Amino acid sequence: MAIKGKGKTRSRPPARAPRRAPVDVPTPFTQRRWVQIVAALLIGAGIVWFLIWLTNGIRQGTVDDREAAAAVERRRAVQGWKELVETEIPKVGALGAAGVPPTVAADLTATIESLTDGDDDVTAIDGLDERLETGATTLEDYDLAGAIRDTGFEVGEAGALLDSQTGMVSAFRAYAVAARLTVAASELPEGQRERFVAEAQAVSKSADATLQGAWNDYVLGLGAAGLTPAAADAAPGLDAGGIPVGG
Repeated sequence: MAIKGKGKTRSRPPARAPRRAPVDVPTPFTQRRWVQIVAALLIGAGIVWFLIWLTNGIRQGTVDDREAAAAVERRRAVQGWKELVETEIPKVGALGAAGVPPTVAADLTATIESLTDGDDDVTAIDGLDERLETGATTLEDYDLAGAIRDTGFEVGEAGALLDSQTGMVSAFRAYAVAARLTVAASELPEGQRERFVAEAQAVSKSADATLQGAWNDYVLGLGAAGLTPAAADAAPGLDAGGIPVGG
C-alpha cells in the first residue's frame, strides 16, 4: 500500500525582510535648547539696549531743552547792555563796520594835531568832555552784573562782559580829560602849549587802547550770549543782519 505524500517537499513561505530599527526624528532647529537660550539672551540684550537708548534720548532731550532756555535767558540778559552801548557810542563817535571797534571822539585827535600847527580853533570839540562824562556815567550806572547774575554765563564770559563795561567807562572819561587838556592848551600862548598838547595826545592814545580792549571784551561777551555788535548802518538793538534780537 503506497504512503501518500512521501517524497514530496512541503512548500515554505517566502522570507520576510529584516525589521528596521526605529529612527529618531531630529529636533527642529528652533526647538533646540541651546538655540532657545541664545535667542533669549539676544532678545534680553536688545531690550536692555533699547531701554538704555530710550532713557539716554529722553535725558539728552531734557538737557537740550534746558540749554535752549538758558541761551534765551543769557541773550535777554545782555540785550539791554548791547542796546545801551550802541546808543551811547554814536553820541560821542560812530560805530564801525561789523566786528570793527567804534570811533570815539574822532574830532579830538584832529583838534590836538591842529594845535601843534598853531591853530587854536577848538570849536569841533565844544562840549565833548561833558557828553563823554555823561555817557560814562550812563554806562557805569547800568546794573550789568545784576542782569547777568544766575543766567549761566561761565566765569570768563561774565568777566568779559563786566570788563567791557569798566573799560568803556574808563575810555570815555579818559577822552574827556584829553578834551579838557586840549581846550586848556588852546587858551595858552603858542609857545606854552607844548606840555598840554603832549599830555592830551598821551591821554587820548591811552583812551584808544582802553576802548580797543573794552570792545574786544564786549564782542566776546555778546558772542557768549549769541549776539553780535551792530554795524555802523544798523539801528541800535539790531544784530549784524538787521534782525531784532531778544525775541
